[in-house]
Amino acid sequence: MKHSKSFLGILGFNIRIERHRKGYSQEDLAEHSGLHRTYIGVVERGEKNISIFNCLKISKALGINLYELIRCSEESFHQYNKTSDQPEEAMSNG
Repeated sequence: MKHSKSFLGILGFNIRIERHRKGYSQEDLAEHSGLHRTYIGVVERGEKNISIFNCLKISKALGINLYELIRCSEESFHQYNKTSDQPEEAMSNG
């Protein structure tokens, strides 16, 4: 994954993991969240800066707490980037 150490990449990865746990395809998640399937794909790959509102839609569709999704992603982000000299670069998606 190109953005595996960016926050957006980690958040997208965590969304994908939860989607798989739920047994949803990207189409299923899109239908339950009211978002487009291609949008779900770019979010999962960390290619798009997702709004908090869309993140809430996805977390509700997955039956998980938005706070937990963000907290888990933030903790992973900090773990992966402990040795980074420029953490602000790791935050970006480009």
